Amino acid sequence: MKKNRSILGKKKCYGCAACVDVCPSNAIELKLDENGFLQPQIDLSVCLNCGLCSRFCIEQKDVGLSNEGVLRMYAAWSLEPEVREGSASGGAFSQIAISFLRKGGRRVVFAVGHFERDVLHHEMFFNECDFVRWQNSKYVQSDMSGTYKKVYNKLKEGYLVLFSGTPCQVSALNLYLIGKSYDGTLFTIDIVCHGVPSYKLIEMSSRLTGSSISKFRTKDAGWGLEAKRVVYKNGVVSKKHSDDVFYLMFESDRFLRKSCYTCPFSRLPRVGDLSIGDYWGDLSFLKKEDVEKGVSLVLRNTEKGDRLLAIVEHSINKIETRNIEDVLLNNPNVFTNSSELAEISDSDKLWLVKYFDFRYVREFLVFGKIGGYFLNSKKRNRLIQQKRTRVKDMVSNMKSVL
Repeated sequence: MKKNRSILGKKKCYGCAACVDVCPSNAIELKLDENGFLQPQIDLSVCLNCGLCSRFCIEQKDVGLSNEGVLRMYAAWSLEPEVREGSASGGAFSQIAISFLRKGGRRVVFAVGHFERDVLHHEMFFNECDFVRWQNSKYVQSDMSGTYKKVYNKLKEGYLVLFSGTPCQVSALNLYLIGKSYDGTLFTIDIVCHGVPSYKLIEMSSRLTGSSISKFRTKDAGWGLEAKRVVYKNGVVSKKHSDDVFYLMFESDRFLRKSCYTCPFSRLPRVGDLSIGDYWGDLSFLKKEDVEKGVSLVLRNTEKGDRLLAIVEHSINKIETRNIEDVLLNNPNVFTNSSELAEISDSDKLWLVKYFDFRYVREFLVFGKIGGYFLNSKKRNRLIQQKRTRVKDMVSNMKSVL
């Protein structure tokens, strides 16, 4: 009879699955727990007590951030209309991945792919057609079980490997590869991560709409904070994202993985060669039609990041921004985790939506089901001002070390 136990406990584990791949006896499996989060479980009947799972755990070992040099920030978008249209923002990552594969030779991209048994998985992409099938953002954590081994095997075979994932996944991959020899070259892109929500959010939204999610973001109504739309398989499209149950719960910060609230990887310097996300902030230096089609934020972190940007020299338009304060103020997850920004009252079950854009802050109370409730304007303005002040202080501290 199997006897299972966890490795770290739910508050500390990032769900990166590195422990799954380093286990020599295949004793560890990633499973959804009762709260909808991926958690590693050890089968004690086959566990060798070798300790490798602890040695390769990013929570228990300081991976270190080796990215040094000049940090550059760009507003960017793909010059290929179909790539930009099929992406959640400006299509920067998709264009880099597609152009990387178009170069030919021994190249492979690792990125989130499809849902299998209601869980998202990382996949290998060897050609543009396969990659485009799964293009677009997906707002839940992917199961990385087996991915670290696959990346290492491809590197040993001499492949050029492009890996994209959350900062903790990139950190776990870097740790997994320490001490291993290979002839290939690894390029990494970390996403500007808000935190990973529970799979229960998908389950709840599916129950309320009568259908599962087909696409987490569509730009049918344009691009921007209020233009996000969720598409369901029964044809339902949310009217606006602040009325969609999935986004409402996700952006409330109430349903993130416990470790996301203390995440040490959402900071500068970043862990990837490039960091990519939506460009929120002042875009007055761009034409209106360019903004409406979506704009990506791209952070150049390393020399290998320069090599990736060189691949898309003629397929991406990028404009370097010098207004670092505006970029960080409107994209705080570039340098801090979500708990630093939350102004949530547990006693009142306050939901603060869109913490990163103070113009659209709304508060909600939850009593079994979602019910809108607006705080009085005086209290609402006080919360907004407190948040604005704290984020500005953090931005000032970041600027002093940039």
